[in-house]
Order: sequence, then structure tokens, then C-alpha cells
Amino acid sequence: MFNLFLQIMADRRKQALVFVSAIAIVAAFLLPPVAQDPAYHDFADQRTLLGMPNFWNVVSNLPFLIIAGLGLSRLSS
Repeated sequence: MFNLFLQIMADRRKQALVFVSAIAIVAAFLLPPVAQDPAYHDFADQRTLLGMPNFWNVVSNLPFLIIAGLGLSRLSS
């Protein structure tokens, strides 16, 4: 008896989730777009060092490259 109740509640939860998701998707398409400040990307380092524009923004990605390389080497072994 209790299992039947849980199954009915699970189905209603799934139906409610689908319904709420559909409403959210429709609302997202009906709402106007959010304007972005034209100066939003001005925070980026715009200096050129060693002939590389935005030098520190580029160099700051090197730790990610190193960690990704270590992860790939672990996966391959």
C-alpha cells in the first residue's frame, strides 16, 4: 500500500517538474533580453608584453594547461 503511494507521488513529482520546467522555458523566450554594459570586458589586462597582447590574461591560463596535461597523462596510463 505504501509503495503504491510512493509511486503515485513520484509520478506527480515528475509531472510537476516537467510542468514547471516548461513554464520556465516559455517565460525565458517571452522576456526581453537583458542588456549588457558595453564596457563589461574593459576589466581585461590590455597591456602588451613580449609582443603578446593581454599578456597576463594569457599567462594566467598556464596552470590550467599544466593541470589538464597531468590529468590527461594519468588517464592514458
